[in-house]
Amino acid sequence: MAKTVIGFFDSRTQAESAQQDLISNGFSRSSIRLMAGEEGGREYAGQTPETHAHEGFMDRVRHFLAEIGLMSEKGASHVSESEHSLYAEGMRRGGTLLSVTTDDDSADEAADILSRHGAVDIDERATAWQADSATQTGATTASGVMGASGTTAASSATEGETRIPVIEEELKVGKREVERGGARVYSHMTETPVEEQVRLREERVDVERRPVDRPASEAELNAFQEGTMEIRTTAEEPVVSKEARVVEEVVVGKEATEHTETIRGTVRATEVEVESLTPEEAQQFAAHESEFRSDFQNVYSSRGISYEQLQPAYRYGYHLGLNPRYRGSDWSQVEPEIRRDWEAHNYGPWDRFKDAVHYAWDRARHH
Repeated sequence: MAKTVIGFFDSRTQAESAQQDLISNGFSRSSIRLMAGEEGGREYAGQTPETHAHEGFMDRVRHFLAEIGLMSEKGASHVSESEHSLYAEGMRRGGTLLSVTTDDDSADEAADILSRHGAVDIDERATAWQADSATQTGATTASGVMGASGTTAASSATEGETRIPVIEEELKVGKREVERGGARVYSHMTETPVEEQVRLREERVDVERRPVDRPASEAELNAFQEGTMEIRTTAEEPVVSKEARVVEEVVVGKEATEHTETIRGTVRATEVEVESLTPEEAQQFAAHESEFRSDFQNVYSSRGISYEQLQPAYRYGYHLGLNPRYRGSDWSQVEPEIRRDWEAHNYGPWDRFKDAVHYAWDRARHH
């Protein structure tokens, strides 16, 4: 009985790779069907099919399932409405569907090939989509979007409170079974010439005539009549037969061994440092902030970075410039030390922020 195996892939490249592998393993090209989503499908990531009224993907998936016999255009279907909806959502996000029709014996092999090339569990992926949708919805609300009641969602947090998430990466080491080769055993017939010697016995009739001259006896007279005598001879001939005998056994098995392997990696973590600023320092920086904004417009506005991202660098350089330790020094002399301090605090890539630090440091020394 024919079976249809369906795989959903995040990219068309994965699906085409699986298609080539299927063909290489003897599956007919005509039994394989592939339907790819549109390249722009991922722009809707985070929305569910209910929140996006584009029905084109639902229709395309319905026609695809009808072509492979899993759904009827009249409504009868081997695929549930929820599965149909999930496939359509995956296509909308840029995914690709691949199906292969084969017999019962090859269905498991086809499924293994699809899994090996990245076919995903559509139900697990649906859970991830829902979580992604909830995360994006929550992030939009927290940013201050007005609700129907006219209140800002961010007002539920304590006023003046900023939350900085501290994130750490955890190294998880698992194991999986992979093929490492093996042995293929062939058996075939061979022919070897052999010879044996055997002694054969053979009889033959020997007739000898002897001259005799004597009177006939009574017995001989009684035998003196017409008759026939037959003497038969025998001979032996070779008879060849063959008997198959087991003379050796080839035993093929597997031996499993275990070894310990050390996995090394690096993990990242968020470190939050709090630097206290006196009111005087804050006022001094605020008094000259217009100069820093002007420098930002002249130097950084075209680099795809905001002033808010650079403001800590301006403040850092300004306070260093006010430090008597650096007042009589040249920038080329102090830059290595300042850079080490900056990188030790993990403030960000030095080459990205050093011009802002230098500018603020120089302005502070001349005020």
